[in-house]
Amino acid sequence: MQVEKVSDFKSRLKEAFKLRGIKQSDIVKDLGYSKGTVSTWVSGPYEPRRERIRDLAAYLKVSMPWLEGYNVPMEESPVDYIHVTPSELLLIETYRSVPTDEKERLEQYIKFISEQVAKNETD
Repeated sequence: MQVEKVSDFKSRLKEAFKLRGIKQSDIVKDLGYSKGTVSTWVSGPYEPRRERIRDLAAYLKVSMPWLEGYNVPMEESPVDYIHVTPSELLLIETYRSVPTDEKERLEQYIKFISEQVAKNETD
């Protein structure tokens, strides 16, 4: 599965509100954001900073990438707690799709690249 953006933040936020039975006023009261701030997120001119998206995702019990509009499962997963970006998630999914006998080669290649980057930084 290729991870790509299929929706926008405001649409996903509205969907999560509806699914969880939450209103804008609940976010204002429970998370302490101003009414105007939450309103701009719902109407779409602005999106919150990543730390606020993380807090909203936890509050709404949805995955952060899903809330950002990516085609990933809506529900939280343990991976969400280590703040995996969509690109990192794609790497994980790609790694999982590689045949077992090829994974060692892939791991060696990644280690090689990492060592080259570290070497170039010290030169």
